[in-house]
Amino acid sequence: MVALVCLYFLYYIQFDYFILPDKSEADKINLSLEQIDSRWKKLSVEIVSIETMLHEAIHHWKRYKASKDLLVGYMEEAERMLEAPAEQQLVS
Repeated sequence: MVALVCLYFLYYIQFDYFILPDKSEADKINLSLEQIDSRWKKLSVEIVSIETMLHEAIHHWKRYKASKDLLVGYMEEAERMLEAPAEQQLVS
């Protein structure tokens, strides 16, 4: 479609050295443009899908990090309690 608009524009302003394509060439151009458009639409859908997956992965990563930080704190406290003398373990 864009190519045809460009061709009509060039024809309208009458470039003497510009030769308009015949019907078969115009059909080939249109086919190529349709293929490019189709690939672009598929790529756009894929990019949106990947973006959604990345946002979900970030969400899961944040949950993992928060859980890990809690677990590490708990484990460090447990190690300190186990390393303390027996009398202190009973008091705490």
